[in-house]
Amino acid sequence: MRCLNMARIILLSGVCLSGTATFADTASPKTAAANALMLQQLDFSDRRDFEDATRGFIATFDPAIITDS
Repeated sequence: MRCLNMARIILLSGVCLSGTATFADTASPKTAAANALMLQQLDFSDRRDFEDATRGFIATFDPAIITDS
């Protein structure tokens, strides 16, 4: 079940969960409604998926710009 929840979270990656603006602000009404429905189905109080996703994370490439083919 947790893997299914993680997959749903990935699908909802454009949805603003932190309170900051994202590209979800420009989503079509149909997409926004589908995302809102999915958010109601997920249990965001269970943080295990988030913890598992970041376990072993070392660093990011900053800035992550590809400058060559």
